[in-house]
Amino acid sequence: MVFCYPVSMTVRIAYLVMYDGSAFNGFSGGKGSVEHVIGRVLSRLNGSPVRLEKASRTDPGVSALMNVVAVDLSHELKIGLINSKLPRQVRVWGAAQVPPSFNPRKAMQRTYIYFSPSMGEDLESMRRAAAVFVGRHDLRNYMIRDGSPTVVEMHEVNVEEINGTISVEFKGRGFRNKMLRKIMHAILMVGRGTLSIDSLRRTIDTEEDIPMPPHQPHGLVLKEVRYENQPSFSIDRAALSYFARYLKGRLTEINAMSASYELMLRGAMDGYWNGDSST
Repeated sequence: MVFCYPVSMTVRIAYLVMYDGSAFNGFSGGKGSVEHVIGRVLSRLNGSPVRLEKASRTDPGVSALMNVVAVDLSHELKIGLINSKLPRQVRVWGAAQVPPSFNPRKAMQRTYIYFSPSMGEDLESMRRAAAVFVGRHDLRNYMIRDGSPTVVEMHEVNVEEINGTISVEFKGRGFRNKMLRKIMHAILMVGRGTLSIDSLRRTIDTEEDIPMPPHQPHGLVLKEVRYENQPSFSIDRAALSYFARYLKGRLTEINAMSASYELMLRGAMDGYWNGDSST
């Protein structure tokens, strides 16, 4: 008698993910992370625990338009079904079946954009500072010392200002923990005249410890991840439309909060009560 045993088959799927970083405690980590939320949903729908691999581990407060995750599933899961179980602050918006060897960490290029309100910074000085980081450099003073390689290749750093907002676009193969936040802090310091270009250069390609503090995380967005053999993602337009509506709602809330903060700030700075407690 011949016995036939069931063969366990899996399919590897890569998903495109966007999320509002202000709602999560970073991409990776505990219950408050994007990874935990997505992994929990995929495990439940898969019928067994799954292991999520990701292109980028963004900090708490950092958002993403296009992060990439890959997971081995017992069967392909539809994007609409996944999104129906996710909180509104995160959406899967693309999917592609990929080879078992596909690793989302092995990207050809990652693009991030940092947004910061203009405070009178000199843009040309910021552009000169940005150019210092382009190329292959030892950036040990711009990372958390966790044993990772300190040499990083930056493809481009572009500085622009539109309607009172400064944007700095970073392109490179990959960046270390807190690296872009620290670089952004340095570029802004040069633009504000509190750090010279010569002093900035001394922090790069050196074994001397001159640690740079990180800029605040809000305003940093992971825009895109590219691969040499780019997966052929099918795009879910409904997911994009849903997230666009969510973002419009958030903008309305933020604009209202901004106006209320302006009022309270003026009152606090102008001595609203004028020492008169009778009103």
